[in-house]
Amino acid sequence: MSDYASRPLEGLHRVAELDQMQAIRDTCAVVKISQPVSHYLVSLTAATRTMEGVSYGVSPRGSLQLAALSRAKALYEGRDFVLPDDVRWAAPFALPHRLVLENAGYGTAPTGLARQLVESLIERTPVPRTSDR
Repeated sequence: MSDYASRPLEGLHRVAELDQMQAIRDTCAVVKISQPVSHYLVSLTAATRTMEGVSYGVSPRGSLQLAALSRAKALYEGRDFVLPDDVRWAAPFALPHRLVLENAGYGTAPTGLARQLVESLIERTPVPRTSDR
């Protein structure tokens, strides 16, 4: 076994200071989510609770995490507001691990199936029209 495989964290190095990360987090917190985009985000997460093959869908806490990741994406793109496309981008990263699938067990296969379910949900959920902000 290589040294990296046995001690993978030893190869990591700091890319930002704590105060820089806190400033980014604080800036993300003030990125705006309009009411239509907020309703869209909640409609996506709420729909997971009634999906066929899902025992437990995304909780309200999961909705908050989807909002946080969507804000970070908007900030990364240089905006101070979230677009529906930010939510669509973030959902496959923020939601699949929060689904408990019926008769699926744990591991890579259920996670892949959960991601497919989230992606199909994104495709069939109407996207709101926004005037950007």
